[in-house]
Amino acid sequence: MRGTVLVLSLFLIVPVVGAWQLPEPQSHETEWVVVEEDGWSHSEWVALSDEGLRPLRQISETEVLVWGENGAYQLGDQSLLRGPTSDGYLVVLEPRLPSHVQLDIITRFDVKNLQLAGPQAVAPTSFEVYGIDPVVFDRVPGIWWVEPLLETKARNSVSSSIMEHDSMENHPIWDLGLNGTGVIVGIADSGIELDHGCFRENATSIGEIGIDHRKVVLVNTTIDEGDNPGQSDYRHGTHIAGSIGCDLWHGNVTNGTSPSHGAQILFQDIVNESGWSEPSVDWLLAEALATGAVIHSDSWGDDTEAYTLRSAEFDLWHREVPWSLAFIAPGNNPSKFYEPANARNVVSVGGTWTDNNSNLYSASSHGPTEEGLRGNFIVAPAMGIMSAAADGNVTSFNDDMRASTGTSMSTPLGASITAVIQQMVQDGWFTEDGFVPSAPMLRVLLAMSAESMEGGQQGAET
Repeated sequence: MRGTVLVLSLFLIVPVVGAWQLPEPQSHETEWVVVEEDGWSHSEWVALSDEGLRPLRQISETEVLVWGENGAYQLGDQSLLRGPTSDGYLVVLEPRLPSHVQLDIITRFDVKNLQLAGPQAVAPTSFEVYGIDPVVFDRVPGIWWVEPLLETKARNSVSSSIMEHDSMENHPIWDLGLNGTGVIVGIADSGIELDHGCFRENATSIGEIGIDHRKVVLVNTTIDEGDNPGQSDYRHGTHIAGSIGCDLWHGNVTNGTSPSHGAQILFQDIVNESGWSEPSVDWLLAEALATGAVIHSDSWGDDTEAYTLRSAEFDLWHREVPWSLAFIAPGNNPSKFYEPANARNVVSVGGTWTDNNSNLYSASSHGPTEEGLRGNFIVAPAMGIMSAAADGNVTSFNDDMRASTGTSMSTPLGASITAVIQQMVQDGWFTEDGFVPSAPMLRVLLAMSAESMEGGQQGAET
């Protein structure tokens, strides 16, 4: 009952105002670092509570950041902003922060889009604020980091042959029936024109979307419907979907036929008239998982190298859900490596020339990350990739292809060839009884099937 009275009292005495204000000190509680020279065990972590300390996170092998009235030392002044200044910011609080401290921080700002972490939540509490000097956040204990609110942007049959056997001719794995059959791949992008020949049921009909459709099992139109002219990155989504699953209705192989043309697609339309309006990571990946998709392709992100909350959400999801693997485009700037491709548990796909050498596409982001970690996990052809062309008319039933270049194109191709690897596991090519492979297993098989790049091009400066 005492806790209830305390929370109600705080609501009464702390006004919600637009401008940041210095709080009246309520106690000497703040962030401290506690040191255990022999390293931390679970029992020692739990024992901190007996000393009146709330463990927040481990910051090194011997150091734990806690909330309380004492510790070995306090962290020095540091900038919490990850990235450039902006009109708005996403504020991320320390994990496991006591609820009354979270409330105290939240009520200091005019908060938008509050994502309050529950008692057992893995992701921390976060919220958006606008019109504030980011230096203010450096003086508020309990804030983990701050990131600018930026505009999400897209990242834009020879390729199939190159990835199959390092040659620009023939398709030996297709001759073996390895084309992604039996695999569902998730895609989140700008929309899909279902009347295109890569996806429609036959010459004159889109068909009924569902598990029995030859190509598309589900299109989520909660945010928007269609790859519409005038919207951000019009035609991007249709091209991406074609790279993953294009199989023309008449069955003929063309330059736009996907490496995994036997696969089916789950498409999530996340661009509307307001631009890129992507929901939270777990929303996208949970729907894909529920639909049977292990692989998920995402050729988009913000132009910042900072490890953002979205990067963390991708990592947290992959840690908790072994049967989920996101492929992400790192961007088209060789001196940058953008989020959320800098997440540690995703597959970042750089770009190469569309020939059978191992040279990086000159504009491909390649790493290392801002944290000094290796950049791309794999690379795939990125230049002049032929795939489905949207025409803005959902009744034209066109079969046209168009060329596009960038890591937006290499990423779905990386996801596509991985769908073929998934099919091999499911169909029993590795063991007599096939099974659905986990994300870690797919990563290992993908690494084993790839070739090393010469000259340290991958994730290095040369």
